[in-house]
Amino acid sequence: MPFWIMPTIWGAAIIIFIIAELVTYELVSVWMAIGFLVGLILSLIVPINSWWHLQFGLSVLASIALVIATRPLVKKWAKAKQTPFNVDKQIGRKTKLVSAITNEEFGSIQINDVLWRVTADKPIEQGKTIEIIQISGSKFIVKESSDE
Repeated sequence: MPFWIMPTIWGAAIIIFIIAELVTYELVSVWMAIGFLVGLILSLIVPINSWWHLQFGLSVLASIALVIATRPLVKKWAKAKQTPFNVDKQIGRKTKLVSAITNEEFGSIQINDVLWRVTADKPIEQGKTIEIIQISGSKFIVKESSDE
């Protein structure tokens, strides 16, 4: 086998894994690319150039070792904090119903001059005090509050 074939194959594999990493951002393909760098280095050593099985095996082992060693750290480091939206701050808020919640229709509440659709697991009369317990899409899920 000509000397240049295996380094070319390893180089192409490294480029493919780098492109895959740029597309996915999962921090797995980059470890495969680094592991395959081991195969590229081994292919440049003349006596083992034709031993592609050894090159491949050591490259895969290096990749697996890198994933196992670094994945938990990278996952912890890359974990994004979930930033609450302003609407999330309304959970737990108590207010009065502007319109009643029935089995067929949503009710409504007013917060800062904005009318919000609300629903509950049971009908609630207009004017009752409710507590916002959850957000589902563009509406609040509420329950009747014992505080009047």
